[in-house]
Amino acid sequence: MNEPVNEELVCQVEGCRRPVEILKWGLCRTHYARQLRGRSPGSPVIAPRRRRPKVCSVDGCGKQRVARGFCDRHYRQHRRSLAQSETTARKAGKGDDVSYAGAHGRLHRSRGSAHRKVCSRCSQPATRWRLRSDAEKVRTDPVSGLTYSPDPSDYEPLCAPCDRGEKPRPHVQQLELPMQGDD
Repeated sequence: MNEPVNEELVCQVEGCRRPVEILKWGLCRTHYARQLRGRSPGSPVIAPRRRRPKVCSVDGCGKQRVARGFCDRHYRQHRRSLAQSETTARKAGKGDDVSYAGAHGRLHRSRGSAHRKVCSRCSQPATRWRLRSDAEKVRTDPVSGLTYSPDPSDYEPLCAPCDRGEKPRPHVQQLELPMQGDD
C-alpha cells in the first residue's frame, strides 16, 4: 500500500521527490492531504519533533513518567506512603491530637468492649459506646463528619433501644411452657 502507483512520476511540489499517488493532481499522499485540509500543498513538510519520553525518577525504573516524576506504579506507591504517614501520625497522636479511628482504638484499649458492660440508663446489656452529650473535647472527623472525643471517659455504654432514644424493652426470660397433651 505504501508502494507508489507510478514510479516514473514524482510529486509536483518543488523539492518533493516522493512518487505520485494521486494521479489526478500529480501529488504525493502528504501534499494531497494538505490540499484536502485547505493548506497550500507547496509549503515545506515539517516533520513532527520526536520528544524523548520522560522516564520515572526512581533509579532503575525505565517506565514512562505519568505524574510528579513517577511512573504509574511508583506514583501510587508514593501517594499510599503519604496517606499512611499522615494517618499514622494522626492515629498515634498523644493527647488531643488523635483521629476518629485513633480515639476509638484508645477507647477500646482503655475501657474494653461495650458488650461487656451494662447500659448506663436502663441496666440492660450494652451493645455500643455513645459519646456523652456533656463531653468537653468534642472533635469532628474531616472525612466522615462523625463526632468523637479523644478522652475515653467521654463515652457511656448503651443498649440499642437507649441509643436510639426508645424505651428499653423489659428483659424477658424464656419460660418453659408445658406441651399440650402432657397431663
